[in-house]
Amino acid sequence: MKLAILGKYGPYPAADGGTSSYLIESGKTCVSLDFGSGALGKTLKVTGKLPEIIVLSHNHFDHTSDLFPLSYALKKPVRVYMPFDDSPVCDIISTLPIFEPVKISDGMTEKIGCLTFEFVRLPHPIESYGMEISDGKSSLFYSGDTVYDDIIAEKIRDCSLALLDASQPTESALDKPHMSVKEAKTLSDKTGTRVLLTHVHPEFSPEREAKHLGLELAEEMKVYEI
Repeated sequence: MKLAILGKYGPYPAADGGTSSYLIESGKTCVSLDFGSGALGKTLKVTGKLPEIIVLSHNHFDHTSDLFPLSYALKKPVRVYMPFDDSPVCDIISTLPIFEPVKISDGMTEKIGCLTFEFVRLPHPIESYGMEISDGKSSLFYSGDTVYDDIIAEKIRDCSLALLDASQPTESALDKPHMSVKEAKTLSDKTGTRVLLTHVHPEFSPEREAKHLGLELAEEMKVYEI
């Protein structure tokens, strides 16, 4: 299984960067995981084709914004797994016939090609999901956007890699709906799981603290073997 980082920033990109968007690939299955700014062009650069299946952790703009230019490019409908909430993003996707929205819910398990997705709801200002993704050989946990929750430790314990929202340096993370670098380190220490930090705020890069704590910061356009 491979993970490509297309965009690692949030809530808006740094210069030449993109917001939350990733590709998960195993065998002939390729799934777009979130679809923030820059995702469409970078997907074409990496795969040479438009996405066929999209999974959204939640409906904030920095995780969904390139769905709208994508709607102009698509020639056939694309399935979008997503929370059904009262957000404007959900309203728009639900009314565009080029998208086929599929509701996700807490505890739901879905087989997508050779990948299995298991969803868990995590704390965020709107309905948001983390997800464990497995191809039967290795597994990845993606937190989406969330504050610290002990259930994350349970979910990542047997995973090969955890892609975590931990974008804020610890001193900047107070009262933010996101985990801190220190909390990501706590999860890594508790479980022994390799942690990759994402959702980096362009004004508060956690790179120095992450390096000091022995954690990795996701690199855009890098492919990680899982």
